[in-house]
Amino acid sequence: MIRSTLRLAALGLVACGSPSTDTTDTDTDAVDTDVVDTGTDQPADLNKGPIAVAGDWAASFMGTAVIDDVSWDLGYALANLTKFSNGERWAVGSNGDGTWSRFDWAADGPDGWWYCQQAYDAATESTALTTPPADATDPETTGCGAGDTVFGWTRLFATHGRNGQYTDDGGATHTVTTWTWQTTNGTDTAAFALGSWDVGAGWITAKDDESGTWSRLTLLDVGDDLWMCAGAVDLVDEAAAIAAPAPATDAPETGGCQGEAWTKLTAQ
Repeated sequence: MIRSTLRLAALGLVACGSPSTDTTDTDTDAVDTDVVDTGTDQPADLNKGPIAVAGDWAASFMGTAVIDDVSWDLGYALANLTKFSNGERWAVGSNGDGTWSRFDWAADGPDGWWYCQQAYDAATESTALTTPPADATDPETTGCGAGDTVFGWTRLFATHGRNGQYTDDGGATHTVTTWTWQTTNGTDTAAFALGSWDVGAGWITAKDDESGTWSRLTLLDVGDDLWMCAGAVDLVDEAAAIAAPAPATDAPETGGCQGEAWTKLTAQ
C-alpha cells in the first residue's frame, strides 16, 4: 500500500575534411599544440578551443556524454583528446589501452549535436586522424561506420538538469540521474526509467520498472523551492504521458495536482 501511494503522490556521437596525419609532441599540454609539417595540411584551428560540443549531455540510447577540450567521456569509456578541429568537426584521443578513437560531429538544430565514434580501436593517433570521416547526410539513420557496418549517429541533447538526491515532506528519498528516478520510503522502493523531457515546460516522462506504465512528472521552481506533481500516472504509453494536461501551477503548496498539493522536494 505504501508502494502505491509512493508511486502516485511521491514519485518522486559531421561534416569533416580529412585531417592531417602525424605530429610530434614536444610539450606537456593535455591537448597537443605542436605541429610538424608532414606534407598534409593541418586545419588552421587545430586545438583552438573551446571544443564546439563541450558540455554535459544526455545521449540517445539512454546514454550520457561529458565533453571538454581534453576528454570525451561516455561513462563506460573515456578518450583523452589530443587533437580536435571545430571547423572540420572531428576530435581524436587516446583510449588509455593503447588504442585511439576518432569522433565526428554535426549540428542538430541550434541546441544539440549528432556524434559518431568513427574509430574506436585505431592502433595509432595517425590511424585515427586519417580514418575517413563519417557521412553526415542523414545522421539520424545512417552514416556512422564503414563498409557493411553503418548505422545512425548518436544524438546529444540537454539534460533535464535535475540530477541529485532529494527528500520530501513524507519522508521519501528521491534519487535522480539523467535516465532514472528512484523513490525510497522505508523498505519500499519504486524505480522508473526516464523517457524524455521538456526543460522549458518543466515535465519529464517516467516508465515504472515494475508495471511498465507511464507517468508525467511536472517540476516547478518557486524561489528556492522545488515542487513536483505526478499529475498523470498509470498511462499506457509515453505518448499519452506527453499529451497529458499540465497541472495548475499558481499555488503548488495547496493544490493543483489532481486536487492535491504538489510534493515539495528538498535537495540533499
